Amino acid sequence: MVWSKARTWSGFHSAVPGIALLLLVTVAGLGNAMAATTHYIAANGSDSNNGTSNTTPWQQAPGMPNCSGSCASYSPQAGDRFIFRGGDTWHFGNSGASPYTGGTWNGGAQPWKGTSSNPIYVGVDQTWYSGTSWSRPILNGDNPTSTSAVTSCAYQIGSNNVMATLANTSYVVFDNFEMTGLCQNSTGAPFSHDIYMIESADSNNTFEHLYIHGWTALPFSCSGGNGHCFNLFAFLGSNNDGDLHFQDIVDGTDSVPSSLGVMYGGGYNISQCVFRYASQIITTRSHILRDTLFEHWYEPGDNNAHGINLKL
Repeated sequence: MVWSKARTWSGFHSAVPGIALLLLVTVAGLGNAMAATTHYIAANGSDSNNGTSNTTPWQQAPGMPNCSGSCASYSPQAGDRFIFRGGDTWHFGNSGASPYTGGTWNGGAQPWKGTSSNPIYVGVDQTWYSGTSWSRPILNGDNPTSTSAVTSCAYQIGSNNVMATLANTSYVVFDNFEMTGLCQNSTGAPFSHDIYMIESADSNNTFEHLYIHGWTALPFSCSGGNGHCFNLFAFLGSNNDGDLHFQDIVDGTDSVPSSLGVMYGGGYNISQCVFRYASQIITTRSHILRDTLFEHWYEPGDNNAHGINLKL
């Protein structure tokens, strides 16, 4: 028997419109349920690849300004996985380094919307790495580390010196990255500048196994009635932030501890984290704080911001 799709569907629709509508809804539902895919990202990849195999990886990830080709045309779906090759480095400040992201990684550009049962995962597969053994993929602002204030910042990231933002996203798991090399160049403290990671309001995002270190800053100068100019933060949240932090490490051993605050806003659940050689944590949404180490806590270096404190 030979079927005519147009004629058969037309007759069926006319005779039984309710069932036809049900079939359309069912097919659409199945399409959405099957939409989740895994994409691979490697420093030697190409955005003209399909990205769906670790032998044909992308070089950039959606939301990175230099994402192009099939990477740029892809819109993340609930349940998607974006796997970064361990041991590789992505450069955020130095445009002469490769791969260069083009500036701030903006996960909210599409935006990324997972669900409670199908979050979007951005992280690693520890069986896939460059070198002889697995290590975290590195997101590098490219400024050299220093344990004293610097006279200038070699590189800034985008217009606000933000490495990554998940603003306007929900149910995203951001896992197992090393983040380093950010330098605060703004001594007048414009808020929402100089941030490793901006979180999102009411988002239920999860930040886990992150290692943040290696920040630098110019000497603080708070003249002109600015109040304070302590502005560099590992995490910037909001009053409505429902984000979760599991086993994150913020360690300023190789930095100027008094120049960075661990967290401002957010932090609904902070568990099994390590925060050391840093200054200040002020969360406005914290409901759970447990099994977390705070040590070697410093007064903010501008002598004007909130003192040594943990304010929940």
